[in-house]
Amino acid sequence: MDDLLLQWIQVGIKAVVGAIFIQVLVRHHFFNWTIGLVLYITGILLALMTSFADLSLSQTVFVLAIVGVSTVVGINCAAAYYERRLRAIRPTIKRIVNHEYEAVIRELLAKHAGGAEWRAEDTLMLAAAYLHAGDADSAEPYLLEAKRMLEEDGTSQLKNKLALRVYHYALVSLAEVQVLHGRFHEAARMMTPLPQSLFPNADQAIAAFYLYLDRQYDEAGALLNQLKPIRNGRPENLVYPRFHLMVAFMQYQLLGHDTLRTMHRLAKEYAKWEDEYQRNAHNPYGRRLRRVLDELQPLLPDRYL
Repeated sequence: MDDLLLQWIQVGIKAVVGAIFIQVLVRHHFFNWTIGLVLYITGILLALMTSFADLSLSQTVFVLAIVGVSTVVGINCAAAYYERRLRAIRPTIKRIVNHEYEAVIRELLAKHAGGAEWRAEDTLMLAAAYLHAGDADSAEPYLLEAKRMLEEDGTSQLKNKLALRVYHYALVSLAEVQVLHGRFHEAARMMTPLPQSLFPNADQAIAAFYLYLDRQYDEAGALLNQLKPIRNGRPENLVYPRFHLMVAFMQYQLLGHDTLRTMHRLAKEYAKWEDEYQRNAHNPYGRRLRRVLDELQPLLPDRYL
């Protein structure tokens, strides 16, 4: 067999063995995927250097070019892998929002008890289902576990927008746990600022609402004054319509802004707030939310109430 071909086969074997070894170490939480990728690339370079120590300059440049291309491909493959995983939670989120959270809880608990592969996304969705049911005590340990898993498997460090949205979802949900317990000021503190958030305007609007719940009206007004103009076409300026209604209400109450027209335009979102109250009527958040909705109600057209 040609010596050069044999050397390439040896490098290939080392690459495969190294990839398996790195994957095992990441899966067992010795380090995350980012560190694993760096170690893997370093290992490939060492394998090439030891196998082709007598390369000419042009051959060395060629090998380094191959390594560079392989690195780019590897990073994109890793991103695609995370996207496939994280896109899979969308149907579950839709079911939770459509009030199928009890069925989701049963299914995920059965999956966990059955010994099936259990990922951070499963933990996060179980927590989300409990939160939607207004059960902060059951949700909190799963959220903390999901956050830890997302940090350890590298999801929290990816620049991929979908990965960042899932990690952001975990952090926002942890703040929501505090809200359900009635610790509104602590929840607002947790919301500002969230690391690498894709929706800073929305985060700030939610924090202002939590301060309003806590009757910290001066602090809430200060955050409202810092909001950028809400434009749904720009993610960084996005505020979801349900919260846009609440922002307009708080601007009317605290800042004296003439936002009645905006509230009327968004009045159909009021039903979602009533639904949220019904799911949380038994906890401190629900009781405080009821008073806020009683303030908002008279400002909206009757047909939406």
